[in-house]
Amino acid sequence: MATAPLAAGTAPPAVVATTEPQSSATDTAATASRKVDTPTILTTLHTLLRAHCQAHPSPNLPYLHPYAPLPPAPWKGKARADLPSAEGQLEALRAMRDVVDGARGVLGRRDEVDRVRLARAMREVITHESALLPLGTTLASLPPCAPTLDAVVPLPPAELLSVLGKRLGLQVFAEDSQFGLLRTSLTLAGSRFVVDVDLEMDAAEGDQTEPPTAVGTPAGANAFGMSLTPLTHAFPTTPTPAKVPPTDERGKVRLAKLTASHVTPAGEAGRSDWIAQVLRTLLEEHLACHNSHEERNKDVCYAACAAVESALAELKAIDELAEAAKGNDADLFQDLETLAAGVARKAEDGSATRLYPDTKASIYPSFRLLPGEPSRANPAFRFRPMGRGENVPPPPQDDGMAVDVEPMCRGAWLVELIDDNPGHTAGGRGLVVRRPWLLPEKTEQEGQDGVAVASLASGIKIEGLLYQAALEEQRNAAPALPLFPYATVFTHKPGGMDQYWSLAEPGPDGYIVGRVGLPTSWHEFGRLATALRAQVVLNAVFTSAFDPTNASDIGVNGANGEGAEDDGDIDLTDLDKPPSALPLTATLHVRSVCVTYPFPSPVAEPPTVTLELRPTHELPYITACWNAEPTLSPEDSAKMDAATKTGLEDVDAVQILARILAAL
Repeated sequence: MATAPLAAGTAPPAVVATTEPQSSATDTAATASRKVDTPTILTTLHTLLRAHCQAHPSPNLPYLHPYAPLPPAPWKGKARADLPSAEGQLEALRAMRDVVDGARGVLGRRDEVDRVRLARAMREVITHESALLPLGTTLASLPPCAPTLDAVVPLPPAELLSVLGKRLGLQVFAEDSQFGLLRTSLTLAGSRFVVDVDLEMDAAEGDQTEPPTAVGTPAGANAFGMSLTPLTHAFPTTPTPAKVPPTDERGKVRLAKLTASHVTPAGEAGRSDWIAQVLRTLLEEHLACHNSHEERNKDVCYAACAAVESALAELKAIDELAEAAKGNDADLFQDLETLAAGVARKAEDGSATRLYPDTKASIYPSFRLLPGEPSRANPAFRFRPMGRGENVPPPPQDDGMAVDVEPMCRGAWLVELIDDNPGHTAGGRGLVVRRPWLLPEKTEQEGQDGVAVASLASGIKIEGLLYQAALEEQRNAAPALPLFPYATVFTHKPGGMDQYWSLAEPGPDGYIVGRVGLPTSWHEFGRLATALRAQVVLNAVFTSAFDPTNASDIGVNGANGEGAEDDGDIDLTDLDKPPSALPLTATLHVRSVCVTYPFPSPVAEPPTVTLELRPTHELPYITACWNAEPTLSPEDSAKMDAATKTGLEDVDAVQILARILAAL
């Protein structure tokens, strides 16, 4: 059924074409081509479903909030551009409504001929709807195969940049060496940026090695409307002899120059120092891999090439958004420089809002919230401009805070968690957070908050989401539902006493957060970074103790010493020995993790110690307090106070308990 509006007294043209007899073979062929090209209700609904699945994350409960992560994009490039926009989807729905109204009018008339023809056509569509979908529409549902870099990695550096630029739709201008100079100039240009690259090759006396060539591009105007000559390296008319390098460095390709610039909204030229710095770092890493002929590692070269392509893809994305926002005052390239400088400034700041720069270079400025090596417990975040049709609100502003006079940027940006390990999560990988993660810390006791959240029994629990994320990373598979094995004991042997961890009861409800709109000021961003860091710390405490690789077959009762042996098998000499293992029971709250364990003591009924681990604003971003029932002796209390102060060196719960137990 065609989606064009019906005129009065006529049947849908696409439907009539399927059943009306033709008078000649020519008419039949023309009608068949019209059938394929004319959109029907079935093909329109198919396209709308694709666009809806692309624009919205999984409708699961942890993702039903404004800060859900961006779902994995099965359609990219041209296939993604062909999907209708929000306005196009509304127009398609209106067209289908007009078609249905017209069909309803035809079926309601007394005219037998049109009514019978329409009813017969509708019966065909219902019976053979899958066969009526054009083959191109059906295949468009499948995600396209991503092009691999295997054939690109062995190319010379200049040619590699040319190929990567053309793969991403950038304008590439190359100029080979002149007058015997072993230098190649290359220009990568978009609609509003230009990157100039000069590559040199060392050559010894008498060396006939060709310079690093690039795929030539016909001379012409670039994105700025200027000729190629001002964009490439200007060579002198008199050649200068190349400097003879040391023996161990001859024949290597060097990065002689790399500059980047952009066009401001006012039409002026602006410097892009951050873009030049990132591309220079990535190209030097690739050249180092390319020059190590004997020690060349294919995996390392592939990763270096993929990093260069990823950076160029991010630069292309910013260029497209800046071109689409032409006429606005916001300068995305200048915002990029401001955010990169802000991350560098926060990395040197020793305040509670300190950031830690990410080791991976990328065009989008990235950072981490905890010191140390990148890991599942220390994810990376980045600043990214909002895409077309993307609308992620910023966190609610604290009315009691003064407005910062220094804005972060003028364009629409967001803070996004970097998916270091893409899994099969339908809604996209993100950070597991507790429900009130953006709310300021309350003055009530932690137990009251826990009761308030636990009353929402229909939610997805925090421990299930964290355990599922760990399974996806280690085994690349996870259960259909985020469930935690409550009857399982997790065994750790950090040295000294073994630790048997178990979970006392279900914890608070959890959400998956992947994107948060950028606040208006750096002061408000500090509040957001502090809230995210608290969730990262709580997640790290949990995942260190309840790692799936440490799950054992020991039951909870066995970990507590109940039913482990029969009375007849007990060796009485073992009763005087100190315990070799310690059962620990964890309870998850909204803003802390409580660990309960028997105090190591030779008495028959030792006191029960409850250790509360809570995030804080200062290094090491975690604090501990404790209480015991019954009360410990003054000597043991002094030992516990000293142990809880010296044992907090990181956010690993197993190591924290090991250091505390070793100090007692």
